[in-house]
Amino acid sequence: MQKSDYGSGARLIHHFALGSKMVAEMSFSLDQMLNKPDPAISQTGRHVFISGLARAGTTVLLRLFYETGEFCSLTYRNMPFPLAPYLWGRVASANAKEGELSERAHGDGMLVDFDSPEALEEVFWRVFCGDDYILPDTLVPMEAGDETIGEFRKYVAGLMKTYGSTRYLSKNNNNILRLSSIRRAFPKAAIVVPYRDPVQQALSLYGQHRRFVEMHGADKFARDYMGWLVHHEFGSDHRFFGVSGERPEHSPDQPVYWLEQWVRV
Repeated sequence: MQKSDYGSGARLIHHFALGSKMVAEMSFSLDQMLNKPDPAISQTGRHVFISGLARAGTTVLLRLFYETGEFCSLTYRNMPFPLAPYLWGRVASANAKEGELSERAHGDGMLVDFDSPEALEEVFWRVFCGDDYILPDTLVPMEAGDETIGEFRKYVAGLMKTYGSTRYLSKNNNNILRLSSIRRAFPKAAIVVPYRDPVQQALSLYGQHRRFVEMHGADKFARDYMGWLVHHEFGSDHRFFGVSGERPEHSPDQPVYWLEQWVRV
């Protein structure tokens, strides 16, 4: 969504809901208590997890799967409480807005509204095990513990029950860091990892990085918003995928840096 979609009141509630780990944890616990999902139901569905390096067409794939009507997924309506889909849905329904399609912040012609599916699931991982993979300048591979896997199954079960679906759909680029954990949580799930021509994808990443650096310089909330969602793919708070154990040889301000990222990922 565009920054103009967030007035001072909306920004304040986003700071409250997403900027505090304690509030996010409480929203999850309360949602689970009220919704009472059975985590076992989440293990029977043939879910789909789309992941990979940004600018590979993951959003297009997400839309194609979602439009079949066979899946539930997080949408912009779940903000700013993506960990409480049942509770926030009931609270916000009285003031639900239709919303108009508008171009997303990437400036790539992709139109979104409140009902567009989006990569909001990462808030779960940040809240439950962020210290395991979010470092000051990099995101590193991680292996979720049994307790976190159990909580993730409950989270997905809650979404399935809330939206009356038997299948969950996720688009989350950061899942590339925890594919084995996704597989452990849902052995029947399909994991889709798309990629583009390396030069074209690297140039797209470079262009988006420059765009978001400028945006973040003009609007601190935009930078904070991406940080709460762990969207560090590009921008002034960019953190590279440390999947190879090596540090990049070049700067994000150089196109070759993004080609290096493609090769390593």
